Amino acid sequence: MAAHIPLMVEVHAEEVAIHWLRRDLAVDAPHYDRKFLSRLDERIEANLDGLRVAGAVGLEIAQAAFDASQEPGEAFALAVCAFETGDEAAIAQVVDAVAIDGTGALRRAVASASGWLTSEQMGAHVPALLEDMRATVRALGLAIASVHRGAIEAPLETLLQDPVPMVRAQAAKLAGVTGRSDLVPLIRPSKEFAPEVAFELIRAAVLLGERGRPLDALRSLAVGPGARARTALELAVLASPMDVAQNWLAGLGFEEAETVALAIGLMGLPAQVPWLIEAMRDPKLARRAGESLSLITGVDLAALDLEGSAPEDFDEGPNDDPEDEMVALDPDEDLPWPEPDLVAEWWAGESGRYAADGRYFLGQPVSEAGLGEAFAKGTQRHRRIAALAQVLAKPGSVLPNWRAREPLVLG
Repeated sequence: MAAHIPLMVEVHAEEVAIHWLRRDLAVDAPHYDRKFLSRLDERIEANLDGLRVAGAVGLEIAQAAFDASQEPGEAFALAVCAFETGDEAAIAQVVDAVAIDGTGALRRAVASASGWLTSEQMGAHVPALLEDMRATVRALGLAIASVHRGAIEAPLETLLQDPVPMVRAQAAKLAGVTGRSDLVPLIRPSKEFAPEVAFELIRAAVLLGERGRPLDALRSLAVGPGARARTALELAVLASPMDVAQNWLAGLGFEEAETVALAIGLMGLPAQVPWLIEAMRDPKLARRAGESLSLITGVDLAALDLEGSAPEDFDEGPNDDPEDEMVALDPDEDLPWPEPDLVAEWWAGESGRYAADGRYFLGQPVSEAGLGEAFAKGTQRHRRIAALAQVLAKPGSVLPNWRAREPLVLG
């Protein structure tokens, strides 16, 4: 029997990596909720227990798996084992890999792993990371502190003036999610920075209550494809007074109709539902229009049989052809395709529930209590929007973490 134990432990290591990769995709997906995330987290935890029970053998297998793959899922598994046991060689192995990873994927995985440990456990390791000579390692320490939402101290006044822009961006992100409005004067976006660095600085400034130029910059970034544009749009709309947001959208052209379709849902405007229904007839707008309808009304298109099929000739764009530039995931991929005629019939019976000049989120007038309920019970994407709306309404507060580990399956 003992001869089979290493093989069983290898299976545990593989399962941790597989389920974490699923989790990494699920945390911002439109069709998963806390219950689904909780079940994934239970599976991750059960397989981590398999590594823990194996003791030194479990750690060695996690090290070997990461050494062979250098992939984020295996980095997550090793990081949990390494930091939990305090094994210096294992910690060095995963930290050194983060240091030379140019994609940031390993940093994200290791930061996520820190969420499986307490702030006290990780707090023993973060100071050394923040003092490391390697910028990527300092950024890792800040990312871990962000996961723990400020429960781990970091010298942000110093790190916001780090000579490496990437570190300043990660420090700004930590300041933004922990509500450190006192540090706004140190958050200075610059056109000279790489786009991803400038974006983090701008986002942090807006989360901390800055409007004006940072908000103008977000609006510029919001028009276009990709996850960064979507995040910029969510922040730009939620942080803007209603009349300002409406005037901005009115100035956009037909080529920005996808931006308009999503913004209507973020603003929560039932008066614009007829426009959304017509937009559903355009394959390029249909799923975003359906998502906005759900943001306003809370309707589940699939549950009410209000969805149709993708057009046969519809080209989603991104693919797995390495010679094609469009290889990114489609952020709308998991959204349902609404059937406009059925939706129109449904809306004819429901529209009377909504005040034409009101603002709604998931079927209820926008309110602090409603946002809290959405964060507790909504899909992951709804939870993200609720979290952003909550903190933007109270600059200086901590941004709720919709990506946090879910230890229990909710009823």
